[in-house]
Amino acid sequence: MAAQTRDLGSHRVEHSAVEPRADTPRTKTGTGSACTWTKRTAADKVTGECCLAACIENRAMEVGMAVVDLSNLTCYLHQYVECSARVPTETVTLLGIYQPEVLLKVSNKSLGDLGCVESAVRLQGSVLNTAVMAVPRGAFNDSQGLLLLQKYSKLDSDAANLPDVQAKSFYLALAALAAVMRYMDIKRNERLAPGSLEFSFGGSQGRMHMDMATIDSLEVVQACGSMFLSQRSSTIRNACLLGLLSRFSKTKGGKRLLRMNLLQPLTDIPTINARYDAVEELNEDTSLLSTIDDALAKVPPKIEDAVFKFGLVQRRSSSSEPSKRLADLVASILDLRDALQSVPFLLHALESAQSVLLRALGNEFGRPELASILDSITSTLDENAQSSKLPFVNKTQHCFAVACGVDGFLDVARKVLIETTDAIHRLFEEYKAMFNCDVKLSYTSRRGFYLTVAQDVDADDLPEDIDLTLLDRKGKQSHYCTQEITSMNMRLKDAMNDCYLLTEKVIDEKIYDNIRLNMGYLQKLCESVSLLDLLFAFSCYALETGSCTRPELSKGGPHVVENGRHPILLALQPDTLQPNSLYLSDSCSTMILHGPNMSGKSTLLKQAGLLSILAQVGCFIPADFASFRVLDRIHARMGAADSIETNSSSFMVEMQEVNYIVRNATEQSLVLIDELGRATSTADGAGISWAVAEHFLSVGCLTVFATHMTVLSGLAGLYPNCAEACMQVSAQEGRMNYSWKIATDVVSTIDHYGIRLAEVAAFPDEVILNAQRVLNVLRHEESRVRKDHNLPQMATMRSCYSLRQKILLLKEALGNMEETQLHQALEELRIQIERDTPDMLKL
Repeated sequence: MAAQTRDLGSHRVEHSAVEPRADTPRTKTGTGSACTWTKRTAADKVTGECCLAACIENRAMEVGMAVVDLSNLTCYLHQYVECSARVPTETVTLLGIYQPEVLLKVSNKSLGDLGCVESAVRLQGSVLNTAVMAVPRGAFNDSQGLLLLQKYSKLDSDAANLPDVQAKSFYLALAALAAVMRYMDIKRNERLAPGSLEFSFGGSQGRMHMDMATIDSLEVVQACGSMFLSQRSSTIRNACLLGLLSRFSKTKGGKRLLRMNLLQPLTDIPTINARYDAVEELNEDTSLLSTIDDALAKVPPKIEDAVFKFGLVQRRSSSSEPSKRLADLVASILDLRDALQSVPFLLHALESAQSVLLRALGNEFGRPELASILDSITSTLDENAQSSKLPFVNKTQHCFAVACGVDGFLDVARKVLIETTDAIHRLFEEYKAMFNCDVKLSYTSRRGFYLTVAQDVDADDLPEDIDLTLLDRKGKQSHYCTQEITSMNMRLKDAMNDCYLLTEKVIDEKIYDNIRLNMGYLQKLCESVSLLDLLFAFSCYALETGSCTRPELSKGGPHVVENGRHPILLALQPDTLQPNSLYLSDSCSTMILHGPNMSGKSTLLKQAGLLSILAQVGCFIPADFASFRVLDRIHARMGAADSIETNSSSFMVEMQEVNYIVRNATEQSLVLIDELGRATSTADGAGISWAVAEHFLSVGCLTVFATHMTVLSGLAGLYPNCAEACMQVSAQEGRMNYSWKIATDVVSTIDHYGIRLAEVAAFPDEVILNAQRVLNVLRHEESRVRKDHNLPQMATMRSCYSLRQKILLLKEALGNMEETQLHQALEELRIQIERDTPDMLKL
């Protein structure tokens, strides 16, 4: 692979040829782990703007990844084992979630293109606008990484006292951390302030996991085919779950938190219920919602940028310009002042809140440490301090940013600056009287003050008593200077430098040290603002959508949705969207879904996944009623396309993704399969589909299996926890009328709808007749197989599974039921046993 190299300190850095090309748009060439997305733009990226990552792997395909997000001063450490080096699903997923600006990898010639990291870079690196840099193995030092972790972690965090056992289990991730910190130090000229970094190990504890195939298929953060929608309305371009909800978010941190929650939803039921309580209160109390809306409008949209700049320390060098350092410092403090001045409005808005979560956010906004930081800023800086676009005014504003009387030496230095500036202007007035033409006094940061006259002025109009030196001619103007102005410019520069150094010293002593001491409270402030913004967005979505319901959650309960609506399509087609219901449980864990093409099978699968995601981030969902089992994973296999990056056909891509699902699905997972096996022969596809469905039935994961293969109907006759359903379609006068509504426990009323659709597409009559003759031959064999699969005791087995499910639900609800309700539920169980399974009463 061709590469360009440059130095990284004493190391050589290799720029891989997979670096992004800004002039080359990327389109989707596949789905899931072996796919690429449409190329991201700057507007698409909510995270990753200041995100650095490093990856390293060993020969056992164990991968360590360290991600340092400078936008919120958080470091994520991951260490895991990949199932396949050719399609490293976990690595691709993490790169898609964090979208790093720079990815560091080991320059290891022995692995070549066979390594997990190299494959992930080939799959997603260029699509995510990630600059990939190869560094020597020596930069990945796990011992140095452990020391850096102890240095930069917060004093009150668990990472500061990391046990040796946990450190050994994350040795590759710590090595990657050392590489990231070395890159920051050498290439970015930045270091983190000690104790300013929040560490997260694994990054997925208490979170639902979704691979990139699922995220892409369900359109969680980006609409499929968005490149082709670029010329259409913004509503259609944002036709994804993130675009749907981010319309209501007011802060950059809120959008970032929303994206991370959608990609990794919560699994802790009390935390989700706390969000439900807060959203429910905002929905019912519109005055509280309006007050929060006004308060969030006063918060600077980039409040996180204003806070987290103080977690970075720019290394000073002799060549660094004091004016630029001071300008950045003053601008950061002014942004922080504006952010802290908005906190009382947030505190006032939450005074009447009743829910636990909103009151906890109010307590964070009322911390005295925040008022202390604001007081140190207001007592040190001049109340009129601001930045200007004019160069000289901007420089003098920074010199006078500190209020008078704070530091005596600074006051003296500023007095010298004022006197020097006045002397220059008096000298200009003297010069002006000697000119016989218009002359102006100009200023630039590089030259200082100089004289400007029109270029067409005659030499006779220039004064002879002044020794003018021509600097240059630019446009229609000529620029001149004199020895006196040059001398005063030097005095002015010295005076400004004195003011810069003294101002910087005062700010460090009076403000900066206090900010560093209370950096943890500022980080919690940003987190609280982002969470409040997230809850505000959820409430606005529920009120705008209407008829949203609060889901019920349980650990092992059923997945029930009554009249649920696809959230994205609901925003695009609110009047014509057909609601659908879905029921999955231990007694009916797998649903075989049939239906003609375009009948709505894929939409129903996406609806099931998207509603589950919305429920587990704490948002109300568009449905009449919903009860969800808290999921640990969602797996989706949809679409059919090849992958040029991995040299895989569409069937190979399908097998790679299904392999990942089969290996990782658990009884707490939701699996959505759309037409598995269609990219190979009919017999092979049916065999693979049958075996995969049987595996899901044995695992017990909640599964919706959409297929055109009628042979899979035999599963419902063999397994009591398998049910059939179809999308209702009627045929009339050569037309197929779609209702887009699901019907359970029935099969399609239209036999062989593929031939019906071929007739609608105006196939030649002789082709249709020949297809029907072949079909009649196959139908006899299929009916025989289906008859053999129907067991006579299936009805009794289904009843037993249903009773088991009810008993489990009754056990889970015992703590919340009154005695009369318990007796009534037990009586209903007894009646069902007598009716459906009387033999059980003899036991």
